[in-house]
Amino acid sequence: MMRGMGRAGALAEDKTVRPSSQSLRGAASMLAPHWPLLVLASISILLFAAVNLARPLVVQQAIDQGIIGGDRGALVTTAVVFFGLSIGVYVFQALSVYTTALAGQYFLRDLRVRVFAHMQKLSLRFFDGESSGRMISRMTNDMVVVGDLINNGFLMVVQSVLL
Repeated sequence: MMRGMGRAGALAEDKTVRPSSQSLRGAASMLAPHWPLLVLASISILLFAAVNLARPLVVQQAIDQGIIGGDRGALVTTAVVFFGLSIGVYVFQALSVYTTALAGQYFLRDLRVRVFAHMQKLSLRFFDGESSGRMISRMTNDMVVVGDLINNGFLMVVQSVLL
C-alpha cells in the first residue's frame, strides 16, 4: 500500500521529540567505552589552544628584540620557534579532529548495531503500519545528525571553553 505525501504525511515528519534524560543517559553509556579517545581529544585541544596562543607572544619577542633591538640572532631564534609552534598547532589540531572523529565513528557503529537489534525485535505488525522508506530515511539521516553532533559539537564546546 502506497502512502502519499499529502498534508498529513508532511505534518507527520515535522514532529519534534525532546530527548529524555533516559536517552541522554543511554548516549552517555554508549560513549563511556570511548572515553580514552575523548580525553586524548580534550588534551590535544588544550595543547592546540596553548600553542596557538603562544604564537603572538613569539611575534612580540621577534619585533621587540629582533627588529627594534636589532638582534638578528633573536630574530632567527624567534622565527624558528614560531615555525615549530605552527607545526605544533597543525599536529594538535589534526590529532583532536582525528580522535574525535574516531570516537564518533565508534559511537555510531554501536548505535547502528543497537538500532538494528531493536528493529529485529519488533513485530511484523509494526512494519505494516510504517513506511519503509520513512524508517530508512529516519535511521540514516538521524545517524548523520548524531555523527555531526559528536564530531563537530564536541570540538566546538571544548574549544569555546578554552578559547
